[in-house]
Amino acid sequence: MKSVDYQEYMASREWALLRVRVKARAHGVCERCGRAPVTQTHHLTYARLGHEWLKDLQGVCAGCHEWLSGVSQVDPAAGLGRRWGAQELVYGMACVAMVGFVWIEVMGLASK
Repeated sequence: MKSVDYQEYMASREWALLRVRVKARAHGVCERCGRAPVTQTHHLTYARLGHEWLKDLQGVCAGCHEWLSGVSQVDPAAGLGRRWGAQELVYGMACVAMVGFVWIEVMGLASK
């Protein structure tokens, strides 16, 4: 397999498009802390550099990326307990909305 020049790849159109897909999967929310906006894409593995699968990448905020990369000693996700992924949050909000709607219907509070 042909080796990939890391800096050249990071500046490529292919990498930019992949980053957009990761951010879309995350719904714009950090996939690590679940609070801050996605601003960076973190490689969970470099095994397929240049041919990454989406599961090889994580959409993260700047703080989480600095911590994951060992640049910062401050973990933005510390003390959060269970970290919900963006997809779980969207699903959870949909469930709450549905339960709220059903409750209004059962209580007869829905406007006619």
